[in-house]
Amino acid sequence: MKGRTIALSAVSAAICVIFLTIGEFLPTLSLGSAFLAGVVVMVPLSKRSYGGAALCVIAAALITMMITGFVRFEAILPFASFFGLQPILNKVQSERNWNRYILLAVKDVWFVGVAVAYYFIFNMAFFENNEALNRYALPIIIVGAAAGYVLYDFLAFYFQKYIDITVKRLKL
Repeated sequence: MKGRTIALSAVSAAICVIFLTIGEFLPTLSLGSAFLAGVVVMVPLSKRSYGGAALCVIAAALITMMITGFVRFEAILPFASFFGLQPILNKVQSERNWNRYILLAVKDVWFVGVAVAYYFIFNMAFFENNEALNRYALPIIIVGAAAGYVLYDFLAFYFQKYIDITVKRLKL
């Protein structure tokens, strides 16, 4: 049984690498690919393998950095700092019955912080010539990320429940 879980984690890491590599070479898809890779991290979690999920995140980030030559981080950074770790925290939250509203607020602040960091690291150079957009971009990102995360968190729990059912049905 343990061998299957390790193999499932390794296959999940490989699929994460595929998504992240696509996101690195097509920067328009970077956040979408980080999100999809985060959904793939939920597969080892369906077997309650927190170590497998954590190693999946670490391996996917490192292998993708090697593939891209340690130059591109548009998809790796959001995946490694949020989208890969958030499913692990959600699974721990659901199993330990932590207060969902307090943790939602903490995760929301975490998500806003990652979104603001992403803006400053990658997108600020694109807005340097447009003063109006540069003035309003940060407040829009903060409000949009804070509001959008509530929906994302709800959907993340839904995805995890669906993946748990699918893995159980497939007897992986």
